[in-house]
Amino acid sequence: MNDQVLTLAEAAKEIKLSEKTLYRRAQKGEGPFFKPAGRWRCYRSELHAWFRSSGTRRPSPPSDPMPRPRRRGSVLDKVVELDERRKAG
Repeated sequence: MNDQVLTLAEAAKEIKLSEKTLYRRAQKGEGPFFKPAGRWRCYRSELHAWFRSSGTRRPSPPSDPMPRPRRRGSVLDKVVELDERRKAG
């Protein structure tokens, strides 16, 4: 087989998943990973075939993220308060 062998870090970059996620999957026996000399490896072509067939998807950002509540006394609150005072008087 004339295929490039990737480290877990290289594989994670290749399919844009975190190294931690791939490590957990490799530990569970999921995916095309093997461990010669104590380090996880995989073949590039097998990685892409597994990724396409496994249904693994990159998380998509939320379509309507909830706004983060502001803390009372924040700098932004003070700026808004000063702006309202300026407009009022």
